[in-house]
Amino acid sequence: MKANTEVITIGNHCIHVEMYQQPKNTESIIMVNGALATTASFTNCIKYLSDGLNVILFDLPFAGQSKPHNPVGGIITKEDEVSILLALIERFQPTSLLSVSWGGYAAMMALAQSPSSIKKAVLASFSTQLNDSMLRYIKGARHYIQIGDVKTAANLLNQEVGKHLPRLLKYINYKHLSRLDKQELQQVCFHIEQILSMNDTDYEQLLGNIEIPTLFVNGKMDE
Repeated sequence: MKANTEVITIGNHCIHVEMYQQPKNTESIIMVNGALATTASFTNCIKYLSDGLNVILFDLPFAGQSKPHNPVGGIITKEDEVSILLALIERFQPTSLLSVSWGGYAAMMALAQSPSSIKKAVLASFSTQLNDSMLRYIKGARHYIQIGDVKTAANLLNQEVGKHLPRLLKYINYKHLSRLDKQELQQVCFHIEQILSMNDTDYEQLLGNIEIPTLFVNGKMDE
């Protein structure tokens, strides 16, 4: 299915948006990328969703097809992400939301503000708890990025979070992460510091303000 694409200005940022539509579909879902992921990460999802839902994808300013439209430099904060997400929801009026990985934090922040069109949400591969395995991974990734060893950081992703992925996906992950530029790597470290600073009370307040049905989905072998 071919996407309708456009670049939308939201505040100081330009956002690449893809819309996959079927004339028979009356409802839409907006998909929220994980940290540094792009619309390409949802390619295989579209064919499974498009029979019942129009699908809305977007790239944050520092990533994917939004990147060429935005000036180099500067960190995109979680507040920036939430503002972008809420603006897209207001414009396209999706009835559902699905987030992946660290996109779940921005999704929760947006849902806590009760966007009127969203009736249900799924947060995949996200947990409010940082166990020993996750702490080992994110602190290790931060260390290797800070010393400039991006390839080892990419390998660490496949050894830890992605250990059960098929070989092809591991290769794609490695290829993508090992080619990140300075701005993208700074964004990774910013994400890590934010996640490490969160505590149970922060998440409880967010969850307490979400009024729609919200499902958390994690893999059976996710450590």
